[in-house]
Amino acid sequence: MVQLVQLVQLVQLVGQAATPLAQSTQSTHTAQDQTGLLDPFDAGFRAAQCEAVVSEIAASIPNVHLRLTEHAASKIEAFERNLGRNGSGPNHTVSALRMAAGHFFMERRLGTQLFLAVDLQAEEDAPADASTDTRTSQVAIAVETPGSIWQAYILFRIHTFVAPLGAALERHFPRLLGAALYADCSFLVSEYWEQGSLQDALRAYQQQHLPIDEVLVLYYAAELLTAVALLHRAGIIHAGIALDRLLLYTRPGPGDSAAWAPVYRRDGSAGWGARGLVLAGYGRAIDLKLLREEDHSRFAVAPAHRALTGCPLVHAGQPVAHELDWWAVAECLHLLLFQEPLVPCRADGLFVLPAPLRRSWQLHIWQPLFRDLLNAHQLAPDARLPAFRAHLEAIWLCLETWRRAPSLKSLLTRQEIMLYECMSRSASPSPSASK
Repeated sequence: MVQLVQLVQLVQLVGQAATPLAQSTQSTHTAQDQTGLLDPFDAGFRAAQCEAVVSEIAASIPNVHLRLTEHAASKIEAFERNLGRNGSGPNHTVSALRMAAGHFFMERRLGTQLFLAVDLQAEEDAPADASTDTRTSQVAIAVETPGSIWQAYILFRIHTFVAPLGAALERHFPRLLGAALYADCSFLVSEYWEQGSLQDALRAYQQQHLPIDEVLVLYYAAELLTAVALLHRAGIIHAGIALDRLLLYTRPGPGDSAAWAPVYRRDGSAGWGARGLVLAGYGRAIDLKLLREEDHSRFAVAPAHRALTGCPLVHAGQPVAHELDWWAVAECLHLLLFQEPLVPCRADGLFVLPAPLRRSWQLHIWQPLFRDLLNAHQLAPDARLPAFRAHLEAIWLCLETWRRAPSLKSLLTRQEIMLYECMSRSASPSPSASK
């Protein structure tokens, strides 16, 4: 009876006016435009998706807690008051956060409503000989007000699909460590990636007035194409891919430096599976499996929400779906190659790059890849994933046969050192911040 009451309260919390998605075509006031297509960025659409999975959230996802009659906003205010200008919290008592998903010490702010924390229970459970334990007690805690449990559900969906495919693929997505939904806010606990994001890497190169070597961009293109293809195979559209949501993964094991092969290996063997990209940030994600079959292929984004994406189809008022992600991949790769935003241009009825690719680059890879990324709407739905798989195979072959200097391994090592130095400087308190 208690669980039933909680489920009813959660439905009310995520949206009292929400209707099941199977019936949502009867309403045109929120989630739909005049053509009857759903708007994936509409609050009513998200509320309806939450309502459709509420029972699964409550019963199936480990360490996800519903505390719908309790309030926790005061907990956030308490540790935020203790954060200095540099975002650090020196007082363990004031900066401690005890919630249903665990007990944490809030170390510092990582971003808007995102914090680095220490899992105090994990520290207590750690073995006496820390050198034998590869786990880390550092976690990232995302705070949302008003609360939402949607990202916890999406991460659960992703890992349920990807886990049987092996750790080499599962590493592209953050692990859900816990979540708690209160009446006024929510907390999402996930893995913390101390190396930062591709946005941090781009900023570090720009500060030193350096380009990013093409082979590095090819490497990140392979990582990104792999992650997005897995999402789409699972029936999920990310709808918010950006450089700051592409986290750098470096988690070497004992003796990894000696075992790390100098030549790239697509299967992740010989140390190559200990590094790469993690695709995070699922607040806007769409679960296609919650929709009727006819709604899977097309969405209409209302004018008020079009600024959330750079896809020109959206700004032209045309229906979209998976194109949201493929266009975002093109934006990310363009930023890494040119260090400039992608401005849509048209030629002969196709979207094209605003500037030509360099002759010294791997044109046989980049030209067809950008053609399909920018014009994914012209690919048949059943031909889209095979087309990008072919691009991925071409990139893998290029990386495996790359013999130019500097090598990909040396560039990744150099970048790790550069990022560590940049992030150490930014994390150090300035004289004004310590006052």
